[in-house]
Amino acid sequence: MDADEKLGGLPVTQMEITDFVQCTNACALNEIKFKCSSYTWWNDRIEEESIFKRLDKVFGNNELMSLIPNSEVHHLIRQGSDHALLHVIGNSLQEIVTKPLKFLNFWTKQSEFKKVVEDNWNGEEINGNPFKMIHSKIKRIKSISTQWSRRTFGDIFQRIATLDDTIKVMEIQMEITPTTENKALLHKAEAELKIYRHIEEEFWRQKEGMKWFKEGDRNTKFFHAYVKGKRRKLQVVDILTNQGDKISTTQNIGEEAVNAFREKFRENQETTNYDMLEYIPTLINEEQNADMGIMPTEDKVRMVVFTLNGESASGSGFSGKFFKSCWDIVGNDMTNMVKAFFCGQDLPRYITHTNLVLIPKKKVVVSYGDLRPISLSFVKGRSITENVLLAQEIVRDINLRNKLHNVVVKLDMAKAYDRSSRGLKQGDPLSPTLFIIIVEVLARGLNSLYEDSDFKGINMEDMHLQQLIIQWWSLDANPKLQLLYRAVPAVIRWTIWKRRNNLKHEKTVTFDNMVEQVEKMLRKLLRGVYPWIRPEKANWPHLVAKLQNYKPKIYHHSVVWQRPERDKVKCNTDGTSKGDHGEHIG
Repeated sequence: MDADEKLGGLPVTQMEITDFVQCTNACALNEIKFKCSSYTWWNDRIEEESIFKRLDKVFGNNELMSLIPNSEVHHLIRQGSDHALLHVIGNSLQEIVTKPLKFLNFWTKQSEFKKVVEDNWNGEEINGNPFKMIHSKIKRIKSISTQWSRRTFGDIFQRIATLDDTIKVMEIQMEITPTTENKALLHKAEAELKIYRHIEEEFWRQKEGMKWFKEGDRNTKFFHAYVKGKRRKLQVVDILTNQGDKISTTQNIGEEAVNAFREKFRENQETTNYDMLEYIPTLINEEQNADMGIMPTEDKVRMVVFTLNGESASGSGFSGKFFKSCWDIVGNDMTNMVKAFFCGQDLPRYITHTNLVLIPKKKVVVSYGDLRPISLSFVKGRSITENVLLAQEIVRDINLRNKLHNVVVKLDMAKAYDRSSRGLKQGDPLSPTLFIIIVEVLARGLNSLYEDSDFKGINMEDMHLQQLIIQWWSLDANPKLQLLYRAVPAVIRWTIWKRRNNLKHEKTVTFDNMVEQVEKMLRKLLRGVYPWIRPEKANWPHLVAKLQNYKPKIYHHSVVWQRPERDKVKCNTDGTSKGDHGEHIG
């Protein structure tokens, strides 16, 4: 089902897996997550002919996944077969986790909801700065909204189950006594069930955030399965700490996550040199700069708020739908808070805090290094797929024949975002703007180095990898050293391939280890071809020096040949060189 499920052999194509994926989707089957080795089958061959695959899997339907949600499959050892045994462990126990409030958008469709918000937002007077007022009022609305929702809707899932049973009984009663009163009660129950079905649909649609579904599409079973399946994939049952200890409970995993990422977020040193900012030219005048700092009006703030995604929630748990529907109630306080920020007031921690979500980098999470922390803030109208397509287009275009001397630089921005003591994290609304500034400084700095005639960079002599390999083969050297030169590209490629296999099996191979492996392999090659040349060390400079300075020694030994007697034939093999002149053969 994925290219990562095969190691070795021919690469996996999309055509090979499409039919199977479509079959499992059509049957609404969910794969139970696995542990231990990533592969369940081996062709029992070695080196380049070895192939590993994950051919054996366990699937379950939605009913099974709901019954035993924490199930997992263990891949046992391959004994007596080229396939591994699968051990399925079913677990129906789930830890109770306290989750923060998330505003439900269907609340706004109730006529009394705005009255509840208005009475509690403006009810009790709160003194303090605008930040404190917003924080206190939001906190109050959270509590009141939860209580109001319980009174108005109750447990919608339990209510739907109860109405289903009630309607079944009423239908039987209608068959026995088809009176007008029973018919009215049945229609009332069916209408109430229809309302709660719609509420359930709204709940699951917002829970998953599937914007590609149109209003009116009803498939709550699909929504439920989609959310549950995604939740199972993101669930971490156990994990290794930085010290190598395995922890399993939710509380321990959470506490260790706080410790691990607190250390990661800590800024070790503060930047004091801002010389690179001089590369950014002045592109706007003073008048434009002043316009950017003008105090915003309520209409400006309202315009920005109404561009928020109604389905996405902020750090407070309230979605954009809440602020839009209740703007006539909360708008004035929100505008005062924005103006206070423009006047230079510091943002308190209860305003800048956010919920960090750990997104898995791999299918199987082993340690905290396999998780990426990100706060769920998004820019409306932007899609990450646009950036992926743009990157692919750029890489394709720079390889055109009419465009030379291009370099692609892949940067790990984790250091830029995460190691900051000033509160900026991945997903922060300011991140896109600051990212553009950082990349702009980097690009202009590189351009300035290119234009600096005194700067001496790394000289690749305008050669591609293919040209470098050709130069290894055609390098002018003595025959013995030339043999070693020609073997270098193949040895390096072999070492890189072995490193790829080790990474597939979650083993770490450093660059220094790879260099050491290449040097040892070249030394073995030298000893195999020229066993009389014995280099004392395996490192590359020593091998080159040994072959460059090598001078073969010529040994000679005088052998006196004795003429055989008359009518005799003399046959010497190797004994002559040892002093045995051989016997006469008659």
